Amino acid sequence: MKNDKPQPPPIPAGLTAEEKQEFLKNHGYAYNLKHKLAASYVYAAAATVAGSHLPAESCVVYLNQILDEAGQPKDPVERMLLEQIVMAHHHVGRLHVRAATAESPDRIKAYNAAAANLLRELCQAVVALKKYREPAASKKFTVVKQQNVAKRQQVAFVDKESSAELETPGKSPKSKRRAGTRAASKKALKHTPAEIYVPQSESSCDREAELVEAKLPHPILRGSC
Repeated sequence: MKNDKPQPPPIPAGLTAEEKQEFLKNHGYAYNLKHKLAASYVYAAAATVAGSHLPAESCVVYLNQILDEAGQPKDPVERMLLEQIVMAHHHVGRLHVRAATAESPDRIKAYNAAAANLLRELCQAVVALKKYREPAASKKFTVVKQQNVAKRQQVAFVDKESSAELETPGKSPKSKRRAGTRAASKKALKHTPAEIYVPQSESSCDREAELVEAKLPHPILRGSC
């Protein structure tokens, strides 16, 4: 534990005697706020149980011992978190003493509930101190250009026309191919065959041979009289 008295700060030049005294007094108050006020809060919680027999300066020594055991942190935030944990610890004890000495069931219930709530805040402060002390995680990342997960993975290449069909919203590639096949079939059925002239045989008919226009729906020619 460090019991060395604080060294006075360097006094700015050009100050009068009264200004120098005021400057040192303000810095003395600031030192007490930083190093002794938290001990006063601990004294306020402990004096309700220990009574007037507890010297106020002993709380300053006690808090400095806790800070020494914690490594006497230079970081002011870490120091304040440690002081808050010590204060909350003693206030939880004070609430338990109040609950134990209360006569009304409602007061007992209220003190116990307040102690439980403060204990949860104390646990959160301990976790916050642990996280604050942890070093910052290094920001490292790896860029993966290609990763094959499935076994026997295959990649299909399509041409521009097929890719355009694949990108058509609302229709799958199979439905597009079936639609194209049906359209081609309808187009073939609507095709009008070429006009064919079939000469009539003289042996099968009495009338003179003449050219008869016949429209055949099929390209195979079949004779008839």
